[in-house]
Amino acid sequence: MSVTNATPFNSSAHLIQNVFMGSQITAFNYKYNGTTNANVTNQVGYFTGGGNIIGIDSGIVMSSGNINLIPNNGFASASFSGAGDSDVLAVAQSVGWGTPPSIMRDKAVLEFDFVAPQGDSISFEYCFGSEEWPVYPCSQYNDAFGFFISGPGINGPYSNNAENVSVIPGTDTLPVAITSIHNGTGGTPCNGNPSYAQYYNNGPISNAFTFADLNTSNTYGAWTDVFETKRIWVNACDTYHVKMAICDGVDWIFDSAVFIKAKSFEFFGVTVNPQPSYNPWGFDSALYEGCGNLELYFTRVDSVYPPYDLQYTIAGSATMGLDYENVPGCTLVNGVYECEVTFAQDSTHVGFDIEIYYDTQNEVVETFDFIVTDSNVTMCGDDDTLALTIIDQPVLSVSAFGNTTLDCNDSAALIGVTINNGLPPFTYSWSNTTSVDSSQYVQP
Repeated sequence: MSVTNATPFNSSAHLIQNVFMGSQITAFNYKYNGTTNANVTNQVGYFTGGGNIIGIDSGIVMSSGNINLIPNNGFASASFSGAGDSDVLAVAQSVGWGTPPSIMRDKAVLEFDFVAPQGDSISFEYCFGSEEWPVYPCSQYNDAFGFFISGPGINGPYSNNAENVSVIPGTDTLPVAITSIHNGTGGTPCNGNPSYAQYYNNGPISNAFTFADLNTSNTYGAWTDVFETKRIWVNACDTYHVKMAICDGVDWIFDSAVFIKAKSFEFFGVTVNPQPSYNPWGFDSALYEGCGNLELYFTRVDSVYPPYDLQYTIAGSATMGLDYENVPGCTLVNGVYECEVTFAQDSTHVGFDIEIYYDTQNEVVETFDFIVTDSNVTMCGDDDTLALTIIDQPVLSVSAFGNTTLDCNDSAALIGVTINNGLPPFTYSWSNTTSVDSSQYVQP
């Protein structure tokens, strides 16, 4: 593994936007340790070559010590005599067992804002490593970190009502920290009881004070599996704030670090794709009475695919059962249809056909709207409505052309028909030939 914070990786803006952000996401208001657009210190930088060591190939590394000690395969303990962070202190004290720290030191804090795009939730991936393992779990030296997200719809216990999304898988609030994950051994063994040890990884210990994995060139005494953060639900087009922070517990020594996967800051949602099975002009939002079906597909763009029930609404002037067939999973509530469709385990797509009826009534245009709150169908500033129209079939109008009377001395004459209205494709049948063209030459 190698690390660097040489230019451009000394820039908080570059690390956040160019290393961390996924596609089509733009961050702004970058801060490092509270200073806008500040360059980072030796506590933060860029790492590569971590795939065979920690399970993440590259990304941002944030440490309570000096990141340049990480590749040295030796004891990592650097002090910057820096202050702590109140949110990280609250995280460390929330573990609920052992001796909680009374103060945090040597903070490294990256912050930024972003506007939620068309997706509905956010998560990213990371790994935590520390020199405090395996000796100091359940002691006051509980190094900790947090990924805090705040904004509309979020009501957590941290600053700005933020929620910490770096929690142990299967829990809702238990943070990842030295005391919450360990194998129950070491100088302060938590009564010999391991805690979430299935996520704990360590290798040979070189001596009593150098907890290095000699086989993997990783300085820290132990590290976690690669975790995905708790998924946080966001409102499309609203602005949110992210704060990523790590600190030493009580002392300024025995470094810890969090490795954040590059390009893993991603949004997830559902797209809705309509496709008329018949539309001669190719408009994907126009349907004609009695002409084919509406093929409707829901596609989810998550990174994992558990079973999922998607709620949506059907509204508009068209009437279910009269203008189009009954849609499964729908119930009429206060004039609109509340509907649900289910994604099976590991399924990315679900869809069905809806037949459009011919009702013989002159209605010109009827609306047929799908309203999906969990979607990235529309851009910011619009609502999440997929608007379709059902159109009456245009009345077929035919006019003939060509001479209708010929005598024996006349030459061949061109006769045929012109279609002035109606829906293509059209078919033609002649009584005196097998031609399928709209016109033909006839001999007297």
